[in-house]
Amino acid sequence: MWGEDAAFRAAIAQLADRARPATGPAGAVCVIDGGRAAAQYPHVATAGPLALIVTDPARVADSLLAEMSTAGVPVIVHRPRLRSDDVAVTGDPGSLRLLTVDVVASGAELRETTVDAVGWARSLAGGPLVLRGGARSEAALLVALDGPGGVPVSLSITRLMSATSPSLLVVGVGERRVEVEIEEVLGVHDVRIHDADGEWRPRPRHEAAARLALRRALAAVDGAVVGDLDDLVHDRALADTMLRGFSS
Repeated sequence: MWGEDAAFRAAIAQLADRARPATGPAGAVCVIDGGRAAAQYPHVATAGPLALIVTDPARVADSLLAEMSTAGVPVIVHRPRLRSDDVAVTGDPGSLRLLTVDVVASGAELRETTVDAVGWARSLAGGPLVLRGGARSEAALLVALDGPGGVPVSLSITRLMSATSPSLLVVGVGERRVEVEIEEVLGVHDVRIHDADGEWRPRPRHEAAARLALRRALAAVDGAVVGDLDDLVHDRALADTMLRGFSS
């Protein structure tokens, strides 16, 4: 693996049987810092990486994401609020009949949190979402969306004027009830499933998000199919459409 991110260097040590530090990007899984992607990516792409891990994706320009999509190598997008292992335990995508998503964030983190909220809604609905309408006030936005098969999705966004860590609550209702709660200031990142047998919570996952991303990148090199980049493009485009004129 090639990259300067300390969290990913720690992940190498935890996956020592499968990964080791590389001296350059050629033939390596490369970690691209979203804040420096414009400078890093051309060098990495020319060298011939095996796969890319993109951190801090909110800072990567749309045009650069488009370039990455044509690079011919797997791209893992590092989204700690939208972990693939959390999504996996929620059950069959598309089996829910109604979804509500609530976002609370300050202006600085509103877009990034909304992008991840759309990602959660897309994941639980089972596919791309379509914007149907919405209403807004100075500090709040309520949006109606449809998922595959017409699954209704309601997404509310509240913009705080003071700087505070964002929160995200997702509730899906069907034969079971799925709840995802993320409160960053409290360190809360919970997934809860309610069914006829009561409430069920997955075992605590102690794997760091960076280790999970590196493990997925190695699996992608071995042939596992990943759709992170397409998912991010979908989530970002929809979030930007909803927020246009609201987050300024």
